[in-house]
Amino acid sequence: QLRVRSLETFDFTQVQLAFFAAGVEVTRAFHEAVRAAGCSLIDLSAALPLELAPCVLPELGEGATPGLTAPWQVSVPTPSATACAVVLAALKPLLQPRQVQLNAMLSISTLGRSGVQEL
Repeated sequence: QLRVRSLETFDFTQVQLAFFAAGVEVTRAFHEAVRAAGCSLIDLSAALPLELAPCVLPELGEGATPGLTAPWQVSVPTPSATACAVVLAALKPLLQPRQVQLNAMLSISTLGRSGVQEL
């Protein structure tokens, strides 16, 4: 059983880790309160700049989380970027890329109802 609570009144000092997957606006509105409470954050919305929440991929090895201290904030790259990184990590012994550029056509529904309505 999972008890659903209001985010506005939630006490983040009672948990060590929060996952935010409710969209850019929610993450931007609450990430500072999460950190101030001493809670770490994994952001699935890509709302935070890389300086505040570096992208983490286990496939990139232990160096993927340099210098993180609690409470930390990290983000998860888009599925297309993740897929590309996994393939590149497997090919690392064979090539030394200096730069990778990825252009992806993503579904507008990833932006939620407002994205679909705008389209």
